[in-house]
Amino acid sequence: MNEATTTGINIILNQWSLTIQVAILSVFVVIFFALKLNSHRRAISSWFMAWLFNAIALIMVFFVLMGSEYYSELSLRIFYNCYALAKSGFAVMLFVGLYQLQQERNLLTPFRHKILVSLALLFICFTILMELELLTIQIIVYSVVGSLFFVGSLLLLKLFWLKDAKVILFVFLTEGFVFLHHAIILLPVSWGEPLPHYMTHISFFDAILELIVGISCLYVIANQVCNEISERNSILSKSQSTLRKLVNIDPLTGLWHRRYFETFLKQHNSGASVVYLSIDQLSEINDEWGFTVGDLCIKEMSRVMKVVFTEEDGLFRIKGNSFLIITPGLDKNIIKRSIQRLKNKVAANPMCAPIMSLTTSITTYQQKTELQEQLLNKKQ
Repeated sequence: MNEATTTGINIILNQWSLTIQVAILSVFVVIFFALKLNSHRRAISSWFMAWLFNAIALIMVFFVLMGSEYYSELSLRIFYNCYALAKSGFAVMLFVGLYQLQQERNLLTPFRHKILVSLALLFICFTILMELELLTIQIIVYSVVGSLFFVGSLLLLKLFWLKDAKVILFVFLTEGFVFLHHAIILLPVSWGEPLPHYMTHISFFDAILELIVGISCLYVIANQVCNEISERNSILSKSQSTLRKLVNIDPLTGLWHRRYFETFLKQHNSGASVVYLSIDQLSEINDEWGFTVGDLCIKEMSRVMKVVFTEEDGLFRIKGNSFLIITPGLDKNIIKRSIQRLKNKVAANPMCAPIMSLTTSITTYQQKTELQEQLLNKKQ
């Protein structure tokens, strides 16, 4: 096979690989554009811009390879400059998006946008005025983009909040190695050395690597969304648990409301002792001394109940002056002593003792249904 045929085949292969790259990047542009429309995350907007820049860069290369013989030197230089700026913008916006995804901060304010645009225009003017060779521009692009990927990955790896993004940073680091490799290999070519043969097919590897970069971006977004959903579900579950607890607690005394009977009985289906207590003549206390004093008596009753009995016991306020204590596993004699302690502590309160007296009764049950029948009778 002669050299002309080999060169023609290499050109065709490069054009084909670039066509595949443009198709892949177009898919990522569409995906991130769709995500941008359905999400307010700054990172997605930045990554949409990144892949748009990358698609523009490859389109510039595609135009050069498809018709370089039809373009003037100035046109080719403009194409290469656009490629250089778009490729650099691709690297910058990838890291901006990654930082925003982790910190939810807008790194690029309008003022910084103006600075980047100004630097881009200065770069175009510089390369045109210096009349740099196209190969030199290519080496500069590879060096700049490779350094952005390499240095940016190393800097972000040091930050503790990126522990969930190490996969994508490893991919970015690999991308930086590849671009720096291209710059190092092309540097001797500018001195007249021959181009290594494998570099004529390197665009296939570049296409695969950029596909991996795109998949990594989508993976990081999906992973963060899943983590946020999990955190919100956890918060919602805790809120629902707190809400259920608040609904089942009497706001005045902090004791369980009778709505909590069924839940408590499910946890204690075996036998237990049941103590029914009521504050005598609470309505008369409210009429003579006021509802503030009546509430004080109710609160004192609940406070003493919490002191005498344990957290494992079910302490309920079933209506205005009526209380219920369910004590699983205790015999009747122990309950009687506990009730006497409760009465003594209530009697020791100088504000409540003169006006408050208690009525108590103790029953036992062996099965949950027996207690339910007893509670029904109490309500009646």
